[in-house]
Parts: sequence; C-alpha cells; structure tokens
Amino acid sequence: MAFLPFKNDIFISYAWLNDEVPPGKPKGWVTEFVERLAYELSQRFERKGEIKIWRDKEELGDSTFFNDEIKESIENSAVFIALTSRGYLSDESYCAKEISCFYEKVQTDSYNLKISNRSRLVNVLLQNIDPEEWVPEMQGMNGFRFHDGTRKDQIGHLLQPDTEPFKTEMTKLVDELETTLRTFKTVTELPPRDELKRPSGFFKVFLAYTEGSLSAKRERLAKELQQSGVEVVTNIPPARQAAEHEKEVTQKLESSGLSVHLFDDYGGMLIDGDNANYYQKEFDLAAAAKKRQLVCVPKTVEIDPETPHGAFIRDLENGNRNGASYRFLRQSQPTLMAKDVLDEIETILKQRNSSQNPMAAALLDIHQKDEDFAPELSKVFLKRKLKLWINPATDEPEKGMTEFDDLRTGISVLIIVLGHVTEDWVSQRLNFALQVAVSSLKFCGIYTPSVDGSGAPRPINLGAFQIPRVNFPVAFCYTPQMLAGLLDKYV
Repeated sequence: MAFLPFKNDIFISYAWLNDEVPPGKPKGWVTEFVERLAYELSQRFERKGEIKIWRDKEELGDSTFFNDEIKESIENSAVFIALTSRGYLSDESYCAKEISCFYEKVQTDSYNLKISNRSRLVNVLLQNIDPEEWVPEMQGMNGFRFHDGTRKDQIGHLLQPDTEPFKTEMTKLVDELETTLRTFKTVTELPPRDELKRPSGFFKVFLAYTEGSLSAKRERLAKELQQSGVEVVTNIPPARQAAEHEKEVTQKLESSGLSVHLFDDYGGMLIDGDNANYYQKEFDLAAAAKKRQLVCVPKTVEIDPETPHGAFIRDLENGNRNGASYRFLRQSQPTLMAKDVLDEIETILKQRNSSQNPMAAALLDIHQKDEDFAPELSKVFLKRKLKLWINPATDEPEKGMTEFDDLRTGISVLIIVLGHVTEDWVSQRLNFALQVAVSSLKFCGIYTPSVDGSGAPRPINLGAFQIPRVNFPVAFCYTPQMLAGLLDKYV
C-alpha cells in the first residue's frame, strides 16, 4: 500500500541505456540509485516500503514501445522522477511519452501539477544537459545534479553511489521528496472538490469579448461552467462607442468574482473613440475594477511582439501589466480551460474562507540556500494541521513574494529562515512581508538553525533588524522544538 492514495507514490522514468551493467560491476547505475533512494526514504518515513516506487524493470525491445502497464502505472503515480540524459531525450526513446502521459494526467486529476508550490515532476540530471534541451514539461524547473560536469561544454560523468557528492545530492533529493510527499498527504485528506455541493449560481464569471475562432471556444467554456453551477456573463455585444461599451462592461464586472480573457494572435476590432481593441479594453476595465483575472492563450499560438496586440500579450505573459491581479496560462488543451477556471474559482473561495478562519495556513519563506531545513520544519506545521505553503526565494528580497501577496488573506503564521543567508536579507524580507500583513496573522518567526553542525544557534546581529510595529508577536526561534512551542502558544 502506498503512502498516498495512489497505486504508486513515485514513478521512475529512465532510459535503459543508463542502467546497463558496467564491466566489473554487479548492477547498473539506475538500479543502485533506486535502491539507495528507497532506503533513504524508508529512514525518513520510519518504515521499510512506506513509500512505493515503481519503475519498468523489463526492457521493451527497441525502447519505443509504450505499453498499457506503463501507462497505467504513470497515471496512478503521485510523483514522477525523470532521470534526464542524452539517452532519455533521444528520439528513439519512449521516455518523452512517459513524461507527456504524466503531465496530461495531472492536468485533469484532483491535485494538479503543483502541491503547495512543489512540483510533482522532479528532474534528476544524469548528464550536464543545457536546460533548453530538456523536455518541454521540465522547462523553468530546477534539477538535481547527479553528474560531475561543470563547464557548459562538458557532459560529465555519473556520480558513483559510494562517493560523497552522490550522497550529498541524494540528501537534497530526499529532502525535497519528503516535504512534497508529506505536504501532499495533508492535501489528500481534505475533501475533494467533487464532493463539495455547490448551488446553481454560486459564483459569477465575466467572460470577456472574443472574435473569430475564439468565439466557439468561449461558448464551449461558458456551457461547461454553467453545467458546474457557475453563472456566466457572455452576452455583452461590442458597442461601437467607447463610453457605452465601458459603462456596460463595468456594470457586469461589478457583480463578478472573476474575469476570464481568451486571447490568440488576432487583435480584433478597435473601439470607436478609443485606440484600444475590445480584448485589451475589457482586460484593463477588469483590472481597474480590481477583479481577479485569468488569461488563457493557446500554447501553439505564435505571438508577434512587433504588433500592438502581440506586445500587449507579451507584456501580460511577462507580468508587466501594472495594477492587474491576474494569472497567465498557456493552454496545452482547449478541453482544460473549464478546469482551470474552476480551479481558480476554488482558490478564490478558499481564500475567502481562510480569511474567516485564520488558523488555515502557514507560509515558510526560505532561501534556496536553506532548503535543507524545510523537511524538519514541515513536520512541525503539518502536525498542527496547518496547511503549509513554501515560498522559495532568491538573493533579491522582493522576488518570490508574489505568492505571499496572493495567499496572505489566509496566512496565520509566517516563518522566515535565517540560515546561510545574511541578517540584512532576512530583515528586508521581513519588512516587505509585514508591510502587507493582515489581521489573519497571529505569529511571525525568524527561524535561526545551527549551520555549522555544532547544534548551537548562529550568532545574530540584532541591530540589522528594524521590525515594524504589528499587533502580533514576532520572535526568534532556534530549533524545531522551540518553534513548536511558540506555535502552540500563539496560534
């Protein structure tokens, strides 16, 4: 039985070439990797076989046959690990079919691709391959380096299982998997959306103007949303005069909880008395009304940034539309639009509910240098039934805070980790976060673990911290046990 309500907790996807047995060795590299991974996870979860790992152990002829057993195993797995190599990316390999199968499946299951900002797709790099060559599903993700390549032109060699570099990278991977699986466990214990009985008209969506082929997609989307009980506004004709159009759209937006915009490479008609087309104008009107917005663009559409419409969409995709609160989606399938909209609606409703229930969630703000501390902290939050969100950060203090801004209405606990980063970095993060703090926050902590192996807290320059005046406690804590005590006291 798996740890999660799936047939398998982890599916290992690899090229058979990478598990060939070298001369003088009893096992192939992949076999040793999987055995070591299974052992390390059993130590973390305190029982052998607690985490069920599946991989294909029978070579499939010419490596191009993708059978029903593999497909079923992929579709019934919680997490997918790709062992990326030149052999994996080869046109003759069936590995691309495996990852595509998983990617398409998670778009339609109850949990989606990300669990609290942690991807269910994990990239393990067996060779030093440029990210531009990775499969499309892995674009924009990080990878775990199990090779010794350092230069861009150096493909590198596999790290051997008994070496320190291998053990170090395996620890990082197991930390990531443990946090993901434990967080996933809490999500699976929540009632699924399908069990929630929604009355007809429980939520209103404004479907913005479309032309051409997008009109048929919008009509299909409207019908699918209406079948799910959503009230949909679609019947606004394109008024020729700008003032008349703006008045009617603004009225409809006022009672809507979400504005949905379908765009392609066609800019459409211009409004009389306005330099904008209907697409752009209705997006800007929704932004001015401070509505949550969902932007859907077909994945296959090529946008020409030299045209006014193309430049507008490029700005949206790059997050350069100031003042708008929107999510930009490059659709892989038109059939997924309704699910994306329903997921967005559920997010909005959960945030509304969580603002009434400030015990709902905790946010762990942590620099990439300190991610090794995430697993031990995750256990503290999850034991107290706090839904955990993890906000990975970089050296630029304000980057990565978008997620905090999106979730802050439901956050009762904020913890910033001061491990290998500087006091100034944490102080800037703290000040930025507390500037947008809301009444749901009950406690804010600066977690300062031992980083030198001695078990003693690192010395802190308290003068670096200028903590804003807030109506809840802000405290330093040095161990998971101390953090647990503070949570029990204040939350």
